[in-house]
Amino acid sequence: MPSRLLAALLVRAALLLLAAPNAAAARAEGPVEGMVVRVDEVEVVVDLGSERGVPPGALLHVYRRIVVKHPVTGKAIVDRFPIGTVRADEVGSLLTIVRDVAGLKRRPQLGDYMVFGPPPPPPPTIAHAPEPSAPPAVRVAPDEAAIDAVFSGTLGRPVTERIARWEAWQQAFPDSAHAEAVSDELTVLRGQLTAQRTADVAPAPPGEPASLTVRFQSLPDVQRGTPLDIAVAVVEHEYVEQVRMLLRRRGDATWQTLPMRREGDFYHRLALDPNWTAAPATLEYMIEVVRTDATLEAVAGDERRPARVTVRPPPPGEAPQGHSRATLSTTFVDFNTGGEGTDRYYQVEATFTYDVGWWRLDAFQVGVGTISGEGGPVDALESGAASESLTLGYAYAEAQFGLGEWVGLSTRILGGNHHTTDDETSQGVTGFEGRVRFGSRLGTRLEVGGSLLEDVGNQGYADLFVEVFEKVPISASVLVTNLPVNADLGVRLTTGAGYRFTDHMALLGVVGWNARTIHHQGYTLGAHVALDW
Repeated sequence: MPSRLLAALLVRAALLLLAAPNAAAARAEGPVEGMVVRVDEVEVVVDLGSERGVPPGALLHVYRRIVVKHPVTGKAIVDRFPIGTVRADEVGSLLTIVRDVAGLKRRPQLGDYMVFGPPPPPPPTIAHAPEPSAPPAVRVAPDEAAIDAVFSGTLGRPVTERIARWEAWQQAFPDSAHAEAVSDELTVLRGQLTAQRTADVAPAPPGEPASLTVRFQSLPDVQRGTPLDIAVAVVEHEYVEQVRMLLRRRGDATWQTLPMRREGDFYHRLALDPNWTAAPATLEYMIEVVRTDATLEAVAGDERRPARVTVRPPPPGEAPQGHSRATLSTTFVDFNTGGEGTDRYYQVEATFTYDVGWWRLDAFQVGVGTISGEGGPVDALESGAASESLTLGYAYAEAQFGLGEWVGLSTRILGGNHHTTDDETSQGVTGFEGRVRFGSRLGTRLEVGGSLLEDVGNQGYADLFVEVFEKVPISASVLVTNLPVNADLGVRLTTGAGYRFTDHMALLGVVGWNARTIHHQGYTLGAHVALDW
């Protein structure tokens, strides 16, 4: 035999002798673990093989790795949970193939762990261990105790359940010092949920249906105040972890998650809170099933095209008595304080408003008022010419229409008698006013409009009403007008603030600055009283 061949055989034999004890040592070291590196429709591949001591037919314990961020400390917490045991079908040197995964609690996915060898033993117990003395009680704030309960109670649970638990904590402790941290945690979880909804659906495990048989009837439009009961039936109930509804008013940025109550094997029901149907609105909703393998299956609507139900006002004659308001306001406007000539007017107005809530008609308003003043062209007044005086008594009717939840339109027809003091003449006048509302009709809103009043004057305005503080209404206004005698245009800038003494009574004061030219200017003072019932 050639010497080179003999040397090669001797080296190979030595290597085999060294490898045998190493393999045996690997088997003797205890459990070894690998990671799932591929998942398809028929098999799962893990990076464990015979070189690490795994024999054909070996039992492999499967674990799901969970990574969470503590909402208060911000630290990442890593843990893993057993989801079952599988048997190795084919074992290579470096990889093992598993085909039967039907017995697992959840379908395997990339990044899961498989462990060969006995699972870690439970911690030893001590028989008849003496009772430890109770440590001194540590006082924990209710919000922090609730955080610990939610955190420990949702480890390993579906994202949807974690979101629902944290949202419940937010409602219970809105003023907590940890509210911002919990809000950040919810933002992360909602992002995970969105990614989960839009991801490709993994194939169902062998024997599990690709889609469930669901019975659900779309919600019909309802009248204001009508209770809504939602029912969903799922035939393959053994694969259902939870059925839930996601609900919001159209225009809202976030969804509210409403879990449905299981009744029997097949049915899931939800009685909607009456606040959702207390006022006309358009509600958007999604209904989905959370399967036992943590995947989602849509029943109605989705992120891009949610299902809708319209809450309509009752038909004419069936609506309950609406909200009513009576106001009395008085305003003094001076365009030429301390200047040559008189350019000012007083206005007093009383109004009554009734909320109708019929179809698009939100409210109806009537009012009476008077304007009394004197003025004239700026050049004439500054040259010493006499001012013109007038008095106008009027009445009006106004209809307020809702074009949408945040947009409205109001129209007013006015009629009255115009009396000129200088020549003791009088004549009938008519007028028209229109305005557009942006925002809630009884909340914070911007109103832009104008009015035409023949022989007396015209005006255009933008009014901002701020209803952020419960007891303190605030207003601001920009108005362009040629009142009181249909002469030169002037600008009025006003602001107001008030106080609600009770739910039925409020008082508002107004101050402002007015000018027709830089030298022709003055001030505004006003007061408003409102009674609501």
